Amino acid sequence: MLEALEKHPAIRVSLHYSGSLLDWLEQNHPDFLSRVARLVGREQVEIMTGGYYEPILPIIPDEDKLGQIARMTQTCRRLFGSKPAGLWLAERVWEPGLPKILAEAGIEWTVVDDTHFKLVGLEDKDLFGYYLTEEQGYPVKVFATSKYLRYSIPWRSVTEVMEYLRQQATNEVLGSRSKVKASDIGPRTSDIGPPIAVMGDDGEKFGIWPETYKHCWEKEARDKEKGGPPLNTPYLARDNQKGGPPPNSPYLARGGWIEEFFSSLEENQEWLVTIPLGEYARQFPPLGRIYLPCASYDEMLEWALPATKSAQFVNIKHELEKELEDAVQFMRGGYWRHFLVKYPESNQLHKKMLQVHRKVYQAKTRTNTDCGLEDLWRGQCNCPYWHGVFGGLYLADIRAATYHHLIQAENKADAVIHPEQPWLKCEEIDFDMDGREEIVVNGNLLSLYLSPQQGGSLIEWDLRRAAYNLLSTVARRPEAYHQNANIKNQISKNKNEKLVTSIHDKIRVKDDSVLRPESSSGYDFYPRYSLIDHFLSHDVTLEQFASCSYKESGNFANQPYQAKIKMQKSKCKNQNAKIKMQKSKLS
Repeated sequence: MLEALEKHPAIRVSLHYSGSLLDWLEQNHPDFLSRVARLVGREQVEIMTGGYYEPILPIIPDEDKLGQIARMTQTCRRLFGSKPAGLWLAERVWEPGLPKILAEAGIEWTVVDDTHFKLVGLEDKDLFGYYLTEEQGYPVKVFATSKYLRYSIPWRSVTEVMEYLRQQATNEVLGSRSKVKASDIGPRTSDIGPPIAVMGDDGEKFGIWPETYKHCWEKEARDKEKGGPPLNTPYLARDNQKGGPPPNSPYLARGGWIEEFFSSLEENQEWLVTIPLGEYARQFPPLGRIYLPCASYDEMLEWALPATKSAQFVNIKHELEKELEDAVQFMRGGYWRHFLVKYPESNQLHKKMLQVHRKVYQAKTRTNTDCGLEDLWRGQCNCPYWHGVFGGLYLADIRAATYHHLIQAENKADAVIHPEQPWLKCEEIDFDMDGREEIVVNGNLLSLYLSPQQGGSLIEWDLRRAAYNLLSTVARRPEAYHQNANIKNQISKNKNEKLVTSIHDKIRVKDDSVLRPESSSGYDFYPRYSLIDHFLSHDVTLEQFASCSYKESGNFANQPYQAKIKMQKSKCKNQNAKIKMQKSKLS
């Protein structure tokens, strides 16, 4: 993408790089950052800030929101010589309280999905500009990224995308705004702005997703059925001086979809120009005032629903799209925070993060050192806190890395809070915020979290020196893509067709057995924790136990226990904790 932008100076964009990627680039490819800085210097690229380690901003404490944004803004200013005014919102997870924090962080504008706007009644024709929102009098400008463009770039042909943009530019519904030509954009403020179509999405769709690299960057300009040029043709599709196909050719360029698209944008500058969003926001006024609900992109709202309801929702939505398309706008899925309910492991990780946050900021009041703040922020990266079409929460390496950083942060904070060595603390607290108390044993060597309400199980076991949670496990449970009525047809289609499609349209399974009716026997009926009391009949096999296709002889695995804690000091003056648990008489 960087090379394509260098080759096409008329293409102007807003770009965001995560802090993790910037750290890696600075260490391994500083030349890349220098090239980006040159594009910023010639005002072709505008850099966006964000949470440094890509957290879901609404779910982390406000101090960390401000801290991560400030860190990213300072880094962008140092690397690229420009202070960002716009923010990329990770996964576009919006909540109404965000404007105040964003404004306090110096943010002037951000981008969310058109879904957010449609949920309050706006239509596509209302979204060719930006709106102003506020919280407690703190304003932020908000652009809507077009779902049509997200789904079309780079999946549909360049011709289709350009035709759509031309239709919007000449659309009479936009009224007097159509009189403001793209060529009128300049260093001034106007009372009326030209229509702007926004496509904001993750860069991974341009080469990281399956089959997209060749499609975006390497696909040859040939189509035998339509008489396209042969393989290895040494020219780009729009290079007429070298004998290439004429403009509007249906063939993809040898350089791929992006090359053809950028070339087409340059050829149509008379009526269509590209502009960074911040520049547009500075030059033109908002379309109006808006207050947006809790939302994210459509797919995220589907994934946040319980598995059965998510599958039902998708099927009903597909049927409505066929028969009553106008009604689809009023269908909304779940709410991002419900991932913390849908996946108890996600909630446990989130509450661990909040616990560590409190320790870090407590320690910071006693010293000027880092106290684990950097590791805390790393542990707030959004990836392991949810699951959709990618692995997310299910990826053990990501969970392990997140716990590693949180435990590292906790170690640094506890070194300040508990300077004496060794030390031990045992307390009963509602750690996971379910209204019932857990037992937490913390010390300089390990941390143990026990849940009397969940079979008296050990739910977390942190080795402090290794910064490793031995029980970072995930239960096997139904997912919507196990149940979707169309799943077999989509899998068959993906196997038989060599089409380049969005990742949301691809369904691939490593093990086809998950599609069988009897596959539910592989789901866990209890969390995959430790110290669970199992009572098995003599004929239960290892395979049955592993697949949870057996019946417990008792009900101890997931029922409440009663707990008693006794603290005592040993002869060497070290504090010890004795914890006794027995099955509750109420269960």
